[in-house]
Amino acid sequence: MFRDFKSGGYRLEGSQLAPQYLSKLIIVIAIASTSATLQGKKIKDMGIQKYVTRPEKRYKGQRRHSSFYVSQHLYHWLQLHQMFPKKYRRANAN
Repeated sequence: MFRDFKSGGYRLEGSQLAPQYLSKLIIVIAIASTSATLQGKKIKDMGIQKYVTRPEKRYKGQRRHSSFYVSQHLYHWLQLHQMFPKKYRRANAN
């Protein structure tokens, strides 16, 4: 997570934010990351992960998808799930 705070993802070093604003931004990022991870864990606990993400292959005992990854793909799955019935109904109407 700390690599992302530097140059790996968020590029906070180049933002030139004042210390008080930088600390507030880091708190918001931490809350968002924690929320996404907890939501992904809930999806896994509900047993719908196989519908939300690609099938999981195990590599040397490690899981392929983290809870954070699963929660990030939930949004795309929900969009696809809402679009599919409309297209399916149109195809059957013809």
